[in-house]
Amino acid sequence: HLPLGVDTVQVCFAADSNKVFSSPDLSRMIKINPGVISGDPGTVQDSVVTNNNITITGDDLLLFEQNQYVYYGIKYFFSGTDNKFIKIRSDDYIRIISWITAQVNADFSDDNGEGGES
Repeated sequence: HLPLGVDTVQVCFAADSNKVFSSPDLSRMIKINPGVISGDPGTVQDSVVTNNNITITGDDLLLFEQNQYVYYGIKYFFSGTDNKFIKIRSDDYIRIISWITAQVNADFSDDNGEGGES
Protein backbone atom coordinates (compact mmCIF):
# COMPACT_ATOMS: atom_id res chain seq x y z
CA HIS A 1 0.00 0.00 0.00
CA LEU A 2 2.61 2.46 -1.21
CA PRO A 3 2.33 4.82 -4.22
CA LEU A 4 5.72 3.92 -5.61
CA GLY A 5 7.22 0.59 -6.52
CA VAL A 6 10.13 -1.05 -4.85
CA ASP A 7 12.43 -2.13 -7.67
CA THR A 8 14.18 -4.53 -5.37
CA VAL A 9 13.99 -5.72 -1.81
CA GLN A 10 17.14 -7.41 -0.58
CA VAL A 11 16.53 -9.87 2.24
CA CYS A 12 19.82 -10.33 4.11
CA PHE A 13 20.89 -12.98 6.64
CA ALA A 14 24.07 -13.12 8.72
CA ALA A 15 25.41 -14.99 11.73
CA ASP A 16 26.93 -11.70 12.97
CA SER A 17 24.35 -8.97 13.63
CA ASN A 18 26.91 -6.30 12.66
CA LYS A 19 27.26 -7.76 9.15
CA VAL A 20 23.59 -8.15 8.16
CA PHE A 21 23.70 -5.17 5.78
CA SER A 22 27.43 -4.67 5.17
CA SER A 23 28.43 -8.27 4.45
CA PRO A 24 25.51 -10.73 4.66
CA ASP A 25 26.23 -14.46 4.63
CA LEU A 26 23.14 -14.99 2.48
CA SER A 27 20.89 -12.60 0.57
CA ARG A 28 18.12 -12.84 -1.98
CA MET A 29 16.37 -10.19 -4.07
CA ILE A 30 12.59 -9.82 -4.54
CA LYS A 31 10.42 -7.20 -6.28
CA ILE A 32 7.34 -5.43 -4.88
CA ASN A 33 4.83 -3.71 -7.21
CA PRO A 34 3.30 -0.32 -6.32
CA GLY A 35 -0.27 0.06 -5.11
CA VAL A 36 -3.00 1.25 -7.51
CA ILE A 37 -2.70 5.06 -7.62
CA SER A 38 -4.82 7.88 -9.01
CA GLY A 39 -5.14 11.63 -8.69
CA ASP A 40 -2.65 14.47 -8.80
CA PRO A 41 -0.65 14.09 -6.68
CA GLY A 42 -1.05 10.32 -6.93
CA THR A 43 -2.30 8.53 -3.85
CA VAL A 44 -2.90 4.84 -3.26
CA GLN A 45 -6.46 3.74 -3.94
CA ASP A 46 -5.92 0.01 -3.49
CA SER A 47 -3.24 -2.38 -2.26
CA VAL A 48 -1.42 -4.80 -4.54
CA VAL A 49 -0.12 -8.23 -3.56
CA THR A 50 3.17 -9.35 -5.09
CA ASN A 51 4.21 -12.98 -4.76
CA ASN A 52 7.87 -13.98 -4.91
CA ASN A 53 9.57 -17.34 -4.60
CA ILE A 54 13.22 -17.66 -3.65
CA THR A 55 15.36 -20.76 -3.71
CA ILE A 56 18.10 -21.63 -1.27
CA THR A 57 20.52 -24.51 -1.59
CA GLY A 58 21.77 -27.08 0.89
CA ASP A 59 24.91 -24.97 1.30
CA ASP A 60 22.72 -21.94 2.10
CA LEU A 61 20.90 -23.94 4.77
CA LEU A 62 24.21 -24.55 6.57
CA LEU A 63 24.06 -20.94 7.78
CA PHE A 64 20.96 -21.78 9.83
CA GLU A 65 22.20 -25.22 10.87
CA GLN A 66 25.64 -24.13 12.07
CA ASN A 67 24.64 -21.00 14.01
CA GLN A 68 22.51 -20.69 17.12
CA TYR A 69 21.33 -17.24 15.98
CA VAL A 70 20.88 -15.88 12.47
CA TYR A 71 20.00 -12.21 12.06
CA TYR A 72 18.06 -10.77 9.15
CA GLY A 73 17.38 -7.39 7.67
CA ILE A 74 15.63 -5.91 4.67
CA LYS A 75 16.95 -3.25 2.26
CA TYR A 76 14.49 -1.37 0.05
CA PHE A 77 15.49 0.07 -3.34
CA PHE A 78 12.70 2.39 -4.53
CA SER A 79 11.87 2.93 -8.18
CA GLY A 80 11.02 6.25 -9.77
CA THR A 81 7.53 7.59 -10.45
CA ASP A 82 7.90 8.46 -14.16
CA ASN A 83 8.04 12.18 -13.27
CA LYS A 84 4.58 12.04 -11.67
CA PHE A 85 3.98 13.68 -8.31
CA ILE A 86 2.87 11.30 -5.61
CA LYS A 87 1.82 11.83 -2.03
CA ILE A 88 2.90 9.40 0.64
CA ARG A 89 0.34 9.39 3.43
CA SER A 90 0.68 8.25 7.02
CA ASP A 91 -1.43 5.17 6.29
CA ASP A 92 0.76 3.97 3.37
CA TYR A 93 2.94 0.96 4.15
CA ILE A 94 4.89 -2.04 2.90
CA ARG A 95 4.11 -5.36 4.55
CA ILE A 96 6.23 -8.44 3.98
CA ILE A 97 4.75 -11.75 5.05
CA SER A 98 6.87 -14.84 4.56
CA TRP A 99 6.87 -18.53 5.22
CA ILE A 100 9.03 -21.49 4.35
CA THR A 101 7.96 -24.45 2.27
CA ALA A 102 10.60 -27.12 1.83
CA GLN A 103 11.01 -30.04 -0.51
CA VAL A 104 13.59 -32.39 0.97
CA ASN A 105 15.17 -35.41 -0.69
CA ALA A 106 16.65 -37.88 1.80
CA ASP A 107 18.75 -41.00 1.26
CA PHE A 108 18.47 -43.42 4.18
CA SER A 109 20.73 -46.11 2.70
CA ASP A 110 23.80 -47.19 4.62
CA ASP A 111 27.36 -47.31 3.25
CA ASN A 112 26.56 -50.56 1.39
CA GLY A 113 23.55 -48.99 -0.34
CA GLU A 114 21.19 -51.29 1.55
CA GLY A 115 18.51 -49.23 3.27
CA GLY A 116 19.43 -47.81 6.63
CA GLU A 117 17.33 -47.12 9.66
CA SER A 118 15.41 -43.89 9.87
